[in-house]
Amino acid sequence: MSDKKFFSLRKKLILFFLFLVATMIAVSYIVYINSLNTTNGFIVLMRNLIVLNNLSDNINLIQQNLEEYINIKTGEALDKYNSYYYNLTKEIENFSLDFTTENEYMAFNNIKGMVVTYAEEADKAIWASRGRDAGKTLIHMNECRKIYGYMEEQIKYLVFSCLSRNELIFYTLIKNMSRVQTIIIIFILGTGVLTMIFAVAFSRDVTRPILELTRSAKSVSIGNFDIQTIKSGGKDEISILASAFNMMASNIKRLIDEIKEKAEIESKLRQREVENLEISNLLKETELRALQSQINPHFLFNTLSCIANTALLEGANNTCDLLESVSDLLRYNLRQIDKEVKLQDEVRNLNTYVFIQKARYKNRVNFELSIEDESLLQLPIPCLTLQPIVENAFIHGVEKCEKPGKVFVSVYKNNNRVIIEISDTGMGMEQETVKKILSDKDDEASNIKGHTTGIGIKNVIKRLQLFYGVNDIVHIESAINMGTKVILSLPFEKASVNNPVNSNELCKRM
Repeated sequence: MSDKKFFSLRKKLILFFLFLVATMIAVSYIVYINSLNTTNGFIVLMRNLIVLNNLSDNINLIQQNLEEYINIKTGEALDKYNSYYYNLTKEIENFSLDFTTENEYMAFNNIKGMVVTYAEEADKAIWASRGRDAGKTLIHMNECRKIYGYMEEQIKYLVFSCLSRNELIFYTLIKNMSRVQTIIIIFILGTGVLTMIFAVAFSRDVTRPILELTRSAKSVSIGNFDIQTIKSGGKDEISILASAFNMMASNIKRLIDEIKEKAEIESKLRQREVENLEISNLLKETELRALQSQINPHFLFNTLSCIANTALLEGANNTCDLLESVSDLLRYNLRQIDKEVKLQDEVRNLNTYVFIQKARYKNRVNFELSIEDESLLQLPIPCLTLQPIVENAFIHGVEKCEKPGKVFVSVYKNNNRVIIEISDTGMGMEQETVKKILSDKDDEASNIKGHTTGIGIKNVIKRLQLFYGVNDIVHIESAINMGTKVILSLPFEKASVNNPVNSNELCKRM
């Protein structure tokens, strides 16, 4: 489609309807102009005839009332005569008929002159009648009748001239009307034919590819990708849709073939990975045994016990307690890291670690432990969960502060979760560091390890997530110079209330 000029369906429809509207406007304009000319022509003709007819009527009324007055001598007839004569003079003064020939103009001037002459002869006839002079009255009345007859002839001439002059205009208007009717008929027929042609062509260009698309889509929906290429030679959206469908079907078929090939390859890789994991586990087990064989834990514990007893005999009670704590801490840390223990075991080990740290830091560190309910200590938990977090609080929080610091550990229940809060008043961390610790990526900056266990916080988080089968298990709140709070939210389903342990016993060294 890139080498063809795009011509959308919307553009086709708009152009077609614009053509229809423009044609209708043009025809309507022609009809309107012709009707306007015809109407104006008839208006002018009728106005001229009405003006001449009114002029003739006034002259007739003047003559009738003059005859009536001469014969009967009534004042009413004389008044009407004067009134009609006045109207006649006004009409002549305001005469609006347009003359096109000199004869018409002369005829009108003759009428104006005869009106004056008629009035003079009428006045003489009236005075002669009042003087009872029948002879003069008859003479003047005959003159009035002659003038009246001349005026009627001149008016008839103007009427005939007006009709003759407008006859050509009338026939021209008739021809124009006939021509407009022909144009309208041609327009209607042409528009109908064009509309039918456009409808058939548009329907063919749109429906045929759509039907092919429908059939091909049904084949694809049942997994049959061996379909014929949809042909569309247009330059509109249907052509683009057909081309896109052809490409999509081809790509899907190709991707399915690739997926099948990749599935076979992945199956082989999984088998190889299983073999590699078995080999790796064997190597790790061998390495662990090699490391454990480098030192005999029982020899170390016996040596520490011997030193502790010697210190006790010499009266160094604090040294004895410290050596026993170190021995207990080492014994607990040498457990398998994936072993399940009770929360009470973690708390005991934490107390041992804190006792050793307080011997080191003296009054620089204050440690507080709060347990809401002793039954919470029966919660199963992975070994070495609390100590690495508290180690981090000592090393990276409190140790770097010049002023004395505090470490708080609080255990309480919230709904169906056991909440363990470990907070310190140390240096705190940036939010970027917090995000790195909570992320899935492993890097040295975020995987901070303790100086005793060698276990980082990320290791603790991953083991807790695997142990409890949930991800939302750790939350960290921290800011620079505002301390750090690590919140463990552990499911309580595995907890047991059997064999509760006295929390005072766990806190005996604090």
